[in-house]
Order: sequence, then structure tokens, then C-alpha cells
Amino acid sequence: MTATFLMIVLTLTSGGQLSAAFSSAPTEAGCLEVSKSVGTILRQAGYKIERIGCFKSAQSFSPYEHGPPDDTPRQIYLVSIEGNAARIAQKETMASCRSASASIPRANGTTAYCATSIQTLIK
Repeated sequence: MTATFLMIVLTLTSGGQLSAAFSSAPTEAGCLEVSKSVGTILRQAGYKIERIGCFKSAQSFSPYEHGPPDDTPRQIYLVSIEGNAARIAQKETMASCRSASASIPRANGTTAYCATSIQTLIK
């Protein structure tokens, strides 16, 4: 798999749940430019951003859709970030995600988040 840069946007929903959005870019500079714009737009719209950034990843997702229907299925993802690299794993339940997150070593500033998304992991 070819590594690209994955913009990851984690926002808090009104219910306190993390929501994730993903977008791939071939270069770090291109990813950073988009993430800066997206961050500005979200903050101006009143969204609480937990984390936004660009990370090396070979994973990709279905395109983000603005304003999906309320009944759009949401996937559960464990988002692990270590340094400038990210790995996303789909989980069956939020409980299994939290359990997997708790088992990730937090050395070297590694962080892990459980979040839901309308986007589908492609690879």
C-alpha cells in the first residue's frame, strides 16, 4: 500500500460522542492546507474540535458527505495516532473499541480515540 496523508477531524457531538471525518491527500502540504481551512470553518460554525491533523496512513475512506440523513449508519472506529502516523480499525461496538483503546501502550505520545463516522473504511 502506498502511504499518503490522512486528514483526521475529531469533533464532539452535542451528546458528547466523538465524530470522525477522514480525507486523503497525496502530500503533507496539501493535507495541511485543507486541514487549516476545515478547522477554521468548523470553529466558526461552533463545532468543538477534539483533534484535527494530517497523518501518514495507507488507509482510505469513502468520501465525506455533507448533511447526510439522520438515519445514515455510523461505523465505529478506533483511531490510533503515534507521532505523525495514524491507524484506524473498525470495531463492532463502542465497548469493544474502548477495550481495545485501553490496551494500546501510550508510549511516545501515542493517543487513541473511539469515534463514530458515516464514512466507510475502504482499505
